[in-house]
Amino acid sequence: MDLIIGGGTYGKLAFDKIRDEGKCIVVLDEDPGCIVQKEYRLPEISAWDTLPEEAVFIKGGIETAAVIVAGTWGKSGSGEFMQGRIFPTAPVHILAGIISAICGFVPDHEGAKIAGGLIPEELIAGKKDADIYCTLNRKEPCLPLCSSPKICPVTKERRDVPLWETLVNYLSGDGKPGLPPSYIIESRQLCPGLGYIDCTDLTVAIKKACKEDAILAGTACACHGVVTGLRKI
Repeated sequence: MDLIIGGGTYGKLAFDKIRDEGKCIVVLDEDPGCIVQKEYRLPEISAWDTLPEEAVFIKGGIETAAVIVAGTWGKSGSGEFMQGRIFPTAPVHILAGIISAICGFVPDHEGAKIAGGLIPEELIAGKKDADIYCTLNRKEPCLPLCSSPKICPVTKERRDVPLWETLVNYLSGDGKPGLPPSYIIESRQLCPGLGYIDCTDLTVAIKKACKEDAILAGTACACHGVVTGLRKI
């Protein structure tokens, strides 16, 4: 199963790339008039219905995505975590939202402050609330459909270590007072400009995170990412 969260421009890109693979595809968006629905008019179902082996549209947001990921929809829910891929195409930190909804977290500004002090300033593109936006390219706009080659086509710098691995290195380990456990999930590239999350990676993070009182949740590809501080309600 594939879950596309956001039916806009990048949601359509994801749908166009995977629509012929023969899998169940769920396009999730709060707006039934989103780009994907305008063009394809997919059958609309509820998150509480049995998910068919076809492409469907569900009206909803992060809470609905968490229900699908956790496999807890209605009587037809499997009770098992979703298997497949998640394409997070909405302009928010979707994975932090899903983990929060399943584990009972809220944004943690103090945890984000601690993380922000450990990530080198040259990697930080901005901060908002409990989110830290990171990048390996602060110089010029990136190519919209970049294939993430070893040598950046914009900066001409060599990228031997992907950003997700760099964040793991800075935000894990002993000897860092007050640092919550960190779960940095790799955004894997399906094609230039389109990334996805392997549900196996997310499931492992969720099962561990739910046992903690506070965490750092991150999603990052080779060059860009976001880290969010979270704590139990």
